[in-house]
Amino acid sequence: MKLGGFLIAKAVVSVAFGLAFVALPSQAGSLLGIVLDPAGETLARMLGTCLVGIGFICWLARARSCLRSAAAL
Repeated sequence: MKLGGFLIAKAVVSVAFGLAFVALPSQAGSLLGIVLDPAGETLARMLGTCLVGIGFICWLARARSCLRSAAAL
């Protein structure tokens, strides 16, 4: 698999999980076998925003996969 294809796949998966954790943290956590209290839901939402950001960065880096910085992602 080429780096560009990997970055696209990583972007899609990161955004999907990120949106799930932002919108429905308890249900997303239960899919992974985690029971969340109210503080855990807040942390899950923060994790979701980070995952969406990582997905956005990977999506932007897909066209520049020849750069050394894209390989670090």
